[in-house]
Amino acid sequence: MGVLEYQEKVARGSFDFPIEFYYLDAHHPRFRMPTHWHKEYEIIHIVKGGFSFDIGAESGQARAGDTLFVGSGLFHAGIPQDERCVYACVVFDLSQMTGGNKILASVVSGDITVSTRLPGGNSELAGIMQKLQDALSGQEPGFELNVQGLLYQLFSVIVRRRCYKRNTSPADGQARLNRLKSALSLIEQEYASPITLEQLARAAQMSPKYFCHFFKQMTQYTPIEYLNRRRIEAACYRILSGWQSMTELTYECGFSDLSYFIRVFKRIVGVTPKQYALTRRA
Repeated sequence: MGVLEYQEKVARGSFDFPIEFYYLDAHHPRFRMPTHWHKEYEIIHIVKGGFSFDIGAESGQARAGDTLFVGSGLFHAGIPQDERCVYACVVFDLSQMTGGNKILASVVSGDITVSTRLPGGNSELAGIMQKLQDALSGQEPGFELNVQGLLYQLFSVIVRRRCYKRNTSPADGQARLNRLKSALSLIEQEYASPITLEQLARAAQMSPKYFCHFFKQMTQYTPIEYLNRRRIEAACYRILSGWQSMTELTYECGFSDLSYFIRVFKRIVGVTPKQYALTRRA
């Protein structure tokens, strides 16, 4: 899996099967899920340990067995509570799966919002999630039909348990979200180049002073902290792909000084780039 963008634009499966599966443990470069968004929907299932999440306007703690639902276009982020945490993500394009169903069409149109937390402790839901993981990881012949059927079963549970609400007015704060998306898009496009606070503030149509406050309020990081995390994520993927030269890696990922790159890498990842390469390639 390549570097995922903060407005993620990676292909989800194929045109005929717009579903993708990710399994994340402490060895994955994106184990700590940064703030990002994408047009597809996402189901996050906690397999082991605990997981702190921010999805749209909702924040909370999830534990093993819990399932979270992420709507289209929502900012979301997550931090595993320790290295033992394991979680799985199923990302899918619901617009290609409505099949004339009125409720699914209402979810896509925004008339209905599915609850962020799906009912915990529900054996039926837990069984569906386990079968989804097995089918997507095993990919035996015909698994595509099995996966789509399981997703329909999941929405059946959502409807029966009334894990949704009908919207009567446009989502609040959409203009603020659009400004943040503009700044994040600039970071994604230019993270390997020098980016100033003024450039980011201009992209969000704000003054630099107000932008810093706004950005941290929305993402829990300062603009520079967020930019550095994006650069370090890119560095992790390059190291895993066999990158050898630390000096070249430094400049390729947007840093201008090797010692500073190593300090930032260790602060975010917990080890130096060389230590990361040795442990992850072992």
